[in-house]
This record gives sequence, C-alpha cells and structure tokens, in this order.
Amino acid sequence: MSTKALSCYHCGSPVPDGAPWRIAIDDTSHSLCCPGCEAGAHAIVDGGLESYYRYRTELPERPDERQAAKADTWSVFDDPGLQSQFVHPDGDEGHVRAMLAVEGITCAACAWLSEHRLNALEGVVSSAVNLTHHRLRVSWDPNVVKLSQLFAELAAIGYDAQPYEPDQAQTRLQHEERMNVRRLIVAAVGVMQVVMFSIPIYVSGPGELSEDFFALFHWLSFALATPVVFFSAQPFFRNALRDLKTGVLGMDVPVSLAIGGAYLASSYAVLFNVGEVYFDSVAMFTFFLLFGRYVEGRARRRSGHSGNALSGVLPVSATRLEADGSERILPASELAPGDRVLIKPGHGVPADGIIEDGESSLDESMLTGEYLPVTRRVGEQVVGGRPKHGKLTHGPGYSCRQQCTRGGHCGFNRPRLC
Repeated sequence: MSTKALSCYHCGSPVPDGAPWRIAIDDTSHSLCCPGCEAGAHAIVDGGLESYYRYRTELPERPDERQAAKADTWSVFDDPGLQSQFVHPDGDEGHVRAMLAVEGITCAACAWLSEHRLNALEGVVSSAVNLTHHRLRVSWDPNVVKLSQLFAELAAIGYDAQPYEPDQAQTRLQHEERMNVRRLIVAAVGVMQVVMFSIPIYVSGPGELSEDFFALFHWLSFALATPVVFFSAQPFFRNALRDLKTGVLGMDVPVSLAIGGAYLASSYAVLFNVGEVYFDSVAMFTFFLLFGRYVEGRARRRSGHSGNALSGVLPVSATRLEADGSERILPASELAPGDRVLIKPGHGVPADGIIEDGESSLDESMLTGEYLPVTRRVGEQVVGGRPKHGKLTHGPGYSCRQQCTRGGHCGFNRPRLC
C-alpha cells in the first residue's frame, strides 16, 4: 500500500505534518488536510462516486482563489471613464456619491453590517442601505479612499456589489408602479365606504329608512365613487380611447363602458331622483380589476427582471492581452476590434468575439430560451452563456454575458448588446 502526503487529495491544500486524516481509494491511501476534507471524501467514496477522483482533470476552485480573481476586477472601478457613468458629485467639498446594487442583503442586520463596515473607512462620508430594493447609497472623498476599496470591503464581508444606474425605462416603470398603488388605495377606501352606505339600503325593509337617509346615503356614495372613477379607473378609459383611435378593440373598451355607463346612470338617478343607484358596483368592479392587474404586473416584472437586467450581467472589466504578452485590466467599454481578451476563472465574458482556443458548454437560455447547454468550439461564433467546463472565447454577432470556469482568450469585435 503506497502513501501520498504532499498535498490534500481532496482540495489540494498542504497537509500538516503528522496529519491523521486519510482516504483509501483503489487500495491506495491518500492524505487529507483536515476533518472536513476527510468527511467530504468519505461521503463521496461511500456514495459510490469514487470515480470523481479518478476522472477529475483539476482541483476544485478554492474560495481564496475566487477572491483573488475578483480582486483584479475591483481596480477597474477606479477608471475615470467608467466612474463617469455612475459616480456623481456630492456637495461642494469634492465628495462624490454612487448607488450600488448589493447582492445577499436579506435583513436589517445585513444592512447594518454593510453600513458599519463602510462608515468605518477613512474617507467615507456616509452610507445607507435601502433594504427593500437592495441598494446602497455611499458618499466618499475620492482623495482619501478609492471606489475599488469600497467594493473590496463589501466583498470581504460576503456582499457582492455592482454599480446601479437606473435607465429611463426603469424610472418610468417605478413611477407607474407608484401610481398604480395610489389608484388601488383610493379604490379600496372608496369601495369600503360606498358598500358601508349601501348595506342599510339593501337590508332595510319598506318604511324602515326615511327618504332623507336614502338621499344622504346616495349623495355620500356619489361623492366617494367619483374619485374612484376619475382617478382609479383612469387607465381603463385612457387605454379604451387608444383602442378606439387605432381601431383595435381590447378588453379596456367594455370595461370602460361598464364603469362609465353605471356611473353616469347612477349619477343621473341621484341628481334627478329617478332610477337605481349602482355606485357600490362601480367601486367594487374598479377595485377588483385594478387589484388583479396590479398582481399580474408584479408577477410579470418579477419574472422579467432577468431579461431587463441583461446589461447588468455584462462584466464591467476585461483583461486584454497586449502585444508583448502582458495583461492589462481595463473597462470592457474600451475594448476595440481586434483585441485579444483573456477570460480568467470566475470572470464574465465582456464582449463579442470568436473562439481561438478551447471549447465550453454555454447556457444561452437568457437569450434563446433554450435551457440545455450548447457546446461551442474553436472558430465558432457564440452567444453569451455560462460555461459548464472547458476554456471559452467569444465571437461577433452576440453579446457575451456569462462566466467561464477555466482560462481562455478571444479575438473580439466591438462590444454591443443584442
């Protein structure tokens, strides 16, 4: 029986002298560095998966290796050209501010930890976390502390961050969502009050409610239903008018006719004391329609976040191979046609290119909807995907958005978004 004691057979770390942890595979005893690796190795072997060790081509990536790989990308945030996109002046004292999207924040303790860690840095003026949207607003003195240090500090406590700069479409969607919530609140308050005034009319018997109370409840219902119709139901009327102009009738046309017709008939009945009053039906119909569309809109926006955030998936930095063989980290937006880019482990693919070396399986589901990985080889044009194995390079006609698990290099065309 032979013995190997140079490095941990499971993770590759140095094995301490006299370490008692071992694993036997194919009548060969292998040294392990700690009880954790011993437990993991025995779980693999006992589960009948010892072929993992027999056929693996490289050791698993260690957390400190991933941290070192990310450290190269932090320095790119100090580039003035890149900072001009999301860093803005803050006051007359030379301070600047930025909004960052932070991953992994789940509770108030996470927010406190992030703020406390940044506020302890010299040069940081203030930092505040929006727990609802996972946004971090930070203000600092660029002459004292660099932006890359802020990203490094957040990563050191387990929170990955990236610049956040909402575009006009996101701003418009946020405004529409706020207006929808206000319309829903007005409709909810209106329907509760109108139904409260309608119940006595429905349950009272003949002669139990005087004409004065009938008139009072009808006028109160008219006053409460009016803002529901003219404010809460406004989207239905606006969309119905658009459909009538285009000649393509949608569901908003009959909805508007129902709400508008019932409101006008009820208003005529109140003003002239003729006919029936349906203000409660108008308010309830408007409220339930708005509530249904609000829930649908929330679900649609939630499922569409991955598609709307494709630009945020693109890496902000790239490692360009110079003519002398050296490597230079620069913003991905500065890549030019003909550049050769090295894709390191854990890094995203920054632009379009042609595969020059290696092959990999890409997850192209974000662009094509196909969930199965697609294998790409040397010379092929590829869509950005998350490689499952191998080396990766990319080609023109696509926007590369995912990450590699091994090294590679590319001949890139000008970066663009599909």
